[in-house]
Amino acid sequence: PDSFKLLLMMSITHFMAAYALGHLGILEREHTGIAGLLPDIDVFMNFMYPFSHRGITHTLGFGMGAALMTAYLSRDRVEGISVVSGWISHLLLDSLTSSGVPWFFPFGKPLALSVTSANDPYWNLSIISLSTAFIIYSINSETLRSLIKSS
Repeated sequence: PDSFKLLLMMSITHFMAAYALGHLGILEREHTGIAGLLPDIDVFMNFMYPFSHRGITHTLGFGMGAALMTAYLSRDRVEGISVVSGWISHLLLDSLTSSGVPWFFPFGKPLALSVTSANDPYWNLSIISLSTAFIIYSINSETLRSLIKSS
């Protein structure tokens, strides 16, 4: 069905944007990419408040909690930073839509910049394409740096 295709495309968008972010500095790429998907876990809990879609899991506090738990369980701060970075990436992308996200739930209104809609295929494909280009550039830069160092 079309709704499944849409959900898949939006998930790929969130993963690729977060994974590309993971190519910056010290971040764990896989953890950042996966964390970019996690706020949407509320899609599967849509029947219980405050877990309605774009509810509590779409907040900075929930992301920080997930990051602290990850850092504690893994005994690795970088993994925690990677998780919160992926989470923030997701919130930033969703904030560009007209629905927005409640960054500081239960305080204040959702931040909705209304730049695009979540189901705009051109927007999603643009984010995926830019993320892919950045990842390729990053990988090529790393390879080039290692070749220069070894010569």
